[in-house]
Amino acid sequence: MAIEDAVANKVGALYSRGEPRDYLDVDAIRESGRFAEDHLLSLAAQHDPGFDVTLFATRLRAVESLVPDDIAEYGISSTDLDAIKRRLLAWGQGLTGHSPEPTVSPDA
Repeated sequence: MAIEDAVANKVGALYSRGEPRDYLDVDAIRESGRFAEDHLLSLAAQHDPGFDVTLFATRLRAVESLVPDDIAEYGISSTDLDAIKRRLLAWGQGLTGHSPEPTVSPDA
């Protein structure tokens, strides 16, 4: 299997399943620097004609629901999980223009 096919399958798994491991895999692929975000989306769309960027963005934003117990078997620390969440959440928000809710009131 070509690397691009494997990567497309990993992105597709996140899109269709959204299991904790899928988030870790896609984050690792992005962090490797070998594939730009647009390329990842293009690969996923080539392998799944029904791939929808808006739905994928929603799936990415669902990373917020992961807790350390979900990924404990993969040896990911809470600190690493927080970083993964930040990166994938930012990507998902960037795809649809949703910005995170402010944690401090603008009037504060």
